[in-house]
Amino acid sequence: MSRAWTAFRVLLAVQAALAGWAAAGGAGCDSCQASSARVAVAGFALYAALFAAAVSKGPSPLIFGGAFFALGVHAVLLAHLLRSGIVCGLCVATSLGAALLSVLAFACERANLSRAAAVLPWAVLAAIGTFGWPRPASAVLPAGDGPGVRLTVFTQADCPYCDRLRDEVLPPIEKEFGSRLKVSWRPAADLPAIRRTPTIVISPERGTRGSRVFEGLPGTSELRQALRAAEARP
Repeated sequence: MSRAWTAFRVLLAVQAALAGWAAAGGAGCDSCQASSARVAVAGFALYAALFAAAVSKGPSPLIFGGAFFALGVHAVLLAHLLRSGIVCGLCVATSLGAALLSVLAFACERANLSRAAAVLPWAVLAAIGTFGWPRPASAVLPAGDGPGVRLTVFTQADCPYCDRLRDEVLPPIEKEFGSRLKVSWRPAADLPAIRRTPTIVISPERGTRGSRVFEGLPGTSELRQALRAAEARP
């Protein structure tokens, strides 16, 4: 058994553990809450199945093909998050893990180069068909020159909580923060697999480091506290 194959199996187990952790809500990262638990569950199921097959059957084209498929899906999901102005450490880590799995697959068998070329385009197309094409970040208002906070709200039609946010929760917040608060409204389709609307992304106006995500309708005081914390970040 080669070292590359051993490392491949270990990394499959790590990827399954990370996906299971995210699906259980234990990621500890606000940005991860913007992604559907169903996506994390699907990722856990795929990696767990690949790991079980790798342990029981050894190297096979099906296992390597599954790893290449996962890489294509990770690439599209990561593009969606980054285009939406969200930086998630767990998502980046699992995407890098998927890339490393592909490198290890090439080390195991040279024939995997042709397999990757056959599988990856279809994986990307399938992910785009499911989650849509990543839209440019220009849909979010650009950062200004002064201090402030960006609040990006993802909504959908027939969402009473979105109406309450617009009509009841935000008006006193906008009055208090004034020009320091930049609000952008976007359709939920811009961010794949949103679980609840409104989904609200709060970040310092300069950059996205330290972003905070709310799923569902937050209270006025809770939202005010998060905005002040974001504004205070250097």
